[in-house]
Amino acid sequence: MKYVSQKRLADWREENNPKIDPVSKQRINSPVVDHDHVSGMIRGVLDSEINAWEGRCYNAYTKLSKSQKVLPFADMLENLAAYVRLTTEYLHPKGCVDNYKRFSNKGKATQIEMLDALRKQRKCKTEDILACKNSQDRTSLFRNILMEKRY
Repeated sequence: MKYVSQKRLADWREENNPKIDPVSKQRINSPVVDHDHVSGMIRGVLDSEINAWEGRCYNAYTKLSKSQKVLPFADMLENLAAYVRLTTEYLHPKGCVDNYKRFSNKGKATQIEMLDALRKQRKCKTEDILACKNSQDRTSLFRNILMEKRY
């Protein structure tokens, strides 16, 4: 174990700055030395924004109840990352609303492109698209397509 003094920390940061953040894979704009708050050991250099995000994640982890905090923080993050990549064939009601609201904010050409992509997937017909007179009609068609197959 080697100690880095406060006086040498800026030098250590400069010497060990990877230039690309290991978490976000983006250029580091504001490098900071990240450390484990339990052991005190330096992990490396992160962008300050990513370091703050990691800190917020860790703080949220520390607030979990004992019955939920049975795994170390890193294991919980790995499990969470695997989980958020999962999907089912079911669309959540809030997800449906969010999808058609985003659709309604698109321009006419984009809306028609999106509906045409759904037509190619046989989720609607050309005449359904052509029958739409305005954005409201296109949004309604899009919403109906989203809600077509129900549980």
